[in-house]
Amino acid sequence: MSLYRKHRPMALRTFMGNDATVATLTGLLDKPSRPHFLMFTGPTGCGKTTLARIVAKELKCSAVDLQELNVADFRGIDTSRDIIARARLLPVGGDVKVWIFNECHMLTKEAQNALLVVLEDTPAHVYFLFTTTDPQKLIPAIRNRATALGVTLLKDDAITTLLERVCKRERVTNLSDTLKGLIVEYSLGSPRMALILLEKAIGAEEGTGEEGIKQIIQERAEAIKLCRALLKKEPWGRVAIILKNLDEDPERIRRAVIGYMRSTLLGSKKENSQAFLIADIFARAPFYELGRDALILACYEAVYG
Repeated sequence: MSLYRKHRPMALRTFMGNDATVATLTGLLDKPSRPHFLMFTGPTGCGKTTLARIVAKELKCSAVDLQELNVADFRGIDTSRDIIARARLLPVGGDVKVWIFNECHMLTKEAQNALLVVLEDTPAHVYFLFTTTDPQKLIPAIRNRATALGVTLLKDDAITTLLERVCKRERVTNLSDTLKGLIVEYSLGSPRMALILLEKAIGAEEGTGEEGIKQIIQERAEAIKLCRALLKKEPWGRVAIILKNLDEDPERIRRAVIGYMRSTLLGSKKENSQAFLIADIFARAPFYELGRDALILACYEAVYG
C-alpha cells in the first residue's frame, strides 16, 4: 500500500493543518440539526476527499451505504436521477446513507439541476459531501445550498512534521535533511504529494545517491518547469508547449508559481525584477473561475510584461 493511502488521516483529530476548518466541521457534526450538504473546496491534494471520508465515518455510515463517485466517470443526468431515486430508500447497514461527489464541478448543468431536487429536500437519513477545486463552475443554486468549507495546502513546517511522523512510523532513519528539504519544496504544500515523493526517496536512496533522488523529485513537479521558463523569459513558443503538457489544476499551478517565486526572491542576494513581476501577476486573483484561460493569460503577461 502506498504511503499516502497507508497514512491517510482517519479522524478529525489526526488531520493536519486547516485548524479553523476542522474546528468548524467538528462543531457542525456535534449539532443535532447538522447540515446534510457539505462542500469542501480547495486545490488538488490538500485533503478534501480525506475530510469527506472522515465525515462519513463520524456519521457512522456503513460501507454498504457509502457511495464515493468520481464525477468525471459519469457527469450525466441519468446518474443523477438514479441517485435521487436511491436516496429515497432507507439505509441497509446503519442509520445514514452518504454520497461523496469528487470533482463535483465536472457535473453537467443538466445533472446539477436534476440534483437540486434532492439537495433542496434531502431525506433525514441522507448526506451529500461534494469536493471541488473549482466551485465557480457549479450553478449558483447548488453553491448557495451547500455549507462550504475551504481546505488549504499545508505550510512548509507542517509538511516537515508530516514527513518526520511518517518516517518514524516507517522506521526510516537514513533520509538526509537535504532530501527532506527537497520534498518539502517540491510537494508545494500537498500532503499527498509529499508522501508520494517520500516513498520514491525511500525506495531510491539506497541505490541511486542524492543526485538521482533529486532528479526523481524534480520530475514529479511539472509546474517547476513552467516556473523556470517564466523566470528565464523563454520564448512564448516554449512556454506554450509546457502549458499544453501540463495536466494539473490551474489554481494549484498558480499557487506553485507564487511559492517558487517567493523562494527565489528570499534566496537571492540580488534584485530579481522578473520573479517579482511573475509573483505579482499570479497573486492578483485565484484561477477558480477562468481556470486554464487565466493561467495562459498570466503566463503570457509574465513573458511579455
